[in-house]
Amino acid sequence: MLNYVGYRLLDILSTLLSVYMWVFVADAVLSWFLPHDHPIRRFTIFLTEPLVSVFRPLAMKLLSKSMIPISLGHLFAYLFLLLVRFGINRLMIFLYF
Repeated sequence: MLNYVGYRLLDILSTLLSVYMWVFVADAVLSWFLPHDHPIRRFTIFLTEPLVSVFRPLAMKLLSKSMIPISLGHLFAYLFLLLVRFGINRLMIFLYF
């Protein structure tokens, strides 16, 4: 019974992470079409900025000498979420078998 509860909690967490990852994708796509002050864009920024702000210094450090005017903070945050979700899914397999 305990394994089942743990499995379900990890499944819910994995699903929430998947939804959060789609918010990152939506924010990236909306950044091409909507200005920062649009209500939908402000909402996606509100959701993604806490995690992106953690990775922004690393992205700035990597691109400090580059002439490319892009921010890789969103990409690093997305990859971090992908790795966390992968780890959760591996843990779910461990609990199931």
